[in-house]
Amino acid sequence: MELLSIPPRWGALATELAQQQGMDAAKMLIDARVSPRFLAGEPAAISPEQVRIVTCEVLARTGDLSFGASPAPVPPETLQILMFSLATSETTGAAFARWAAFRDAMPLVPSMTAVRSGDFATVALEASTLTLPDTTFTEWALALVVRIWSWLTMRAIRVERILLPQARPDGRADHSNMLKAPIEFGNDSAAIILDAELLDVPILRTEEEITSLLERPEQIWFDVHGYHQQLPNRVERIIRSSIGQGIPTVSDIANALNMAPSALQRSLRSEFGTSVRQIRDSTLHAEAIRSLASGAESLNDLSIRLGFSELSAFTRAFRRWTGASPAQYRDGARSVK
Repeated sequence: MELLSIPPRWGALATELAQQQGMDAAKMLIDARVSPRFLAGEPAAISPEQVRIVTCEVLARTGDLSFGASPAPVPPETLQILMFSLATSETTGAAFARWAAFRDAMPLVPSMTAVRSGDFATVALEASTLTLPDTTFTEWALALVVRIWSWLTMRAIRVERILLPQARPDGRADHSNMLKAPIEFGNDSAAIILDAELLDVPILRTEEEITSLLERPEQIWFDVHGYHQQLPNRVERIIRSSIGQGIPTVSDIANALNMAPSALQRSLRSEFGTSVRQIRDSTLHAEAIRSLASGAESLNDLSIRLGFSELSAFTRAFRRWTGASPAQYRDGARSVK
């Protein structure tokens, strides 16, 4: 079973937060089957289930999504609104822009910006809007941003540099083991610098997955290592999210997945016994069936939305998928109703 390692310093921070909220931190850890010795500075490694139990318990008791990092508690209802804005964003760059817009209407939400500069982008947490007690807490806050980003796009996010507002503590390394990147201390804000193209990566999670994230918060820490095993599903999500905007080519899909087109095709064929074309056909087939069953659009409009150059091309493809024409299938669905 995969475990998440928690630095010893977090024990002191957890104790401080619990005292501020009038909670018994030791009891909560025991209920989650985590050794309370963690509070005394002993390192801990916790399972996905333990992450879920502790996170949900703290949220239930404090009602604060910032876990004490904001000047005032950030209620869970605020996250639901923010998550809905993310769910309706096509790319991560659009999601950061919406975060900034929502933040103007919700001052309690920590300020976060994404700025492009040439080939790189800087994603920053405004230190003045947060209580960042030390480098460990700040590094974990940035790691949380990266993990949510990775979860939303179902791909690993590589960080080039980390900027921390604190001075470098004695004995502190200038490299993050957590984010696998060099650290620069004494900056104006807490930030990560990465490839600007990552802002154009599509969000692959569904609205239901995003808005229900708090029910399974452990996903953002543990799911990242299984993304390659979900490769066909990721390809299908990219295609599905593009319907109505032009069906992506193999190169488009490979670029979104940070893979070479040949490597993508080879991996799908050798490891999963499928191909981009098969996944594309399956996705378009499913969407065609859904539309024809609902009768919400004309055959010509459906054909265009699915990316076919003309209705006859769609008809041939649909007949290949089902053995019937779109019109026959639609009439059959109506007769059943």
